[in-house]
Amino acid sequence: MPPAYMNWHAMIRNIEEEEEKLEEGVPLANVTHYSFQDYYFWPESMSGNISARKGTDRDLLLKKTSVSEEIPPYMNMARRYLRSLKPARELWKSVVSTSRAKTLHSHGPTACLGSAGGACRSPRILSDRGILAHYRGTCQAELKKVCDWFTNQLVSDRSVLRYTRGLVPAVAKVVDLLGLVGSDDGEEG
Repeated sequence: MPPAYMNWHAMIRNIEEEEEKLEEGVPLANVTHYSFQDYYFWPESMSGNISARKGTDRDLLLKKTSVSEEIPPYMNMARRYLRSLKPARELWKSVVSTSRAKTLHSHGPTACLGSAGGACRSPRILSDRGILAHYRGTCQAELKKVCDWFTNQLVSDRSVLRYTRGLVPAVAKVVDLLGLVGSDDGEEG
């Protein structure tokens, strides 16, 4: 999610225009993917773990994390405002240039075209420019040992709301057209 931009395209264009902001040693012409820190977003049921910074009214902060009734339950990601204060350790996920990627793994390319030995080049973009959101309901088995690290300090991150004005009616129209959700009277659509 690009916190300061309305879409990924605008963010990438801005990053490319400000080449000096890229990580040292990765010329813009050799970039095969952009890497972003991964933050976990949690359900509202975890609001008891929200971290109030010094001088912040915790009750007001909790109110700001309440899910908007205007966002339907089937739009799970748009209803998640609780974000881990800290990124998911050293995990970085990527937005990949499909014109340069030769092979992909789940979080980025493993081999790229047009570079020596198929090496892929990626600058790490700081979280003030963009983050990748990872939505969790609970900690999966491999995270159990460090779950508290992610869930004990949550912050309210409502940046997703700027997309909902156009997204909610568009998604509702498609959901209705496809008959994916029953009508308000309880009958199947």
